[in-house]
Amino acid sequence: AVYSRIDAEDKMRILETFKDLGETVAITGDSVEDAAILKSADVGCAMGVTGTDISKGAADIVLTEDSYISIVGAIKSARGIYENIKRVASLVLSTALGELAFMLLFIIIFGTPALGSIPLLWLNLVVGFGLILGLSSEKAGKGIMLSPPRRKKESFFGGEYGISVIWQGAQICALGFIAYALGGSAMLFAVLVLSETVLAFTLRSNLSLFKEGFHTNKIMLAVLAAVVVTLIIILGPLNGVFALGEFSSSMILKTVLLSLVPLAVSEIIKLVKHFQPKGE
Repeated sequence: AVYSRIDAEDKMRILETFKDLGETVAITGDSVEDAAILKSADVGCAMGVTGTDISKGAADIVLTEDSYISIVGAIKSARGIYENIKRVASLVLSTALGELAFMLLFIIIFGTPALGSIPLLWLNLVVGFGLILGLSSEKAGKGIMLSPPRRKKESFFGGEYGISVIWQGAQICALGFIAYALGGSAMLFAVLVLSETVLAFTLRSNLSLFKEGFHTNKIMLAVLAAVVVTLIIILGPLNGVFALGEFSSSMILKTVLLSLVPLAVSEIIKLVKHFQPKGE
């Protein structure tokens, strides 16, 4: 419905009606009479050029150019930031959960840690920090404005998100045990670094990674330098400093295949969701 030439009281009635229905309401205004409405709305947008100081003071957002198109850009930017926060949180929580579960179970079973402090610091501070930086700089996807708005009371970990963090962590833990069984600490370290890097790439979008593209995020590509350095450490003289043990050429193929498991699982899940009927 469209309402025109209505006064402040009518605006407030419309606002309160939508809020009673549980909707998130945005209001634009520029006059002194609009101040109370802008304050009551979930998001108040005041005009920066023609708006009064009182309306701008009551608003959450001030449109510096008085352009309604700016609101669309602000929503797109906000959605992109929120999605990046969820991507980073998913990576940090799932990898931390997987590593912690693996280390604790390994100590309980074998009575000694599988990796020393130096490789763990390298894994989390160097490689992990680079992946976080890359995911946080991901640009908003083309279809981000097509999804419906989130409900105000929607939980951050609600729905499939919390479940995905758990199974991704379990996946890292399982890959750790398989890698150690096949090649000891050296292969374990290589698989953790590579699989967590692959996992970060899969979290970049809800679309298939092959459709999204591998090279669209330059920072994520730069992180691959840390992966290369990791492989040099494993194969070079610094292996002794990291106390990883021997990494033979026969382990290379096994390491690559194990590290690509997160990609394969992610692509299968995305494919199933793509063909799943809407509403299921």
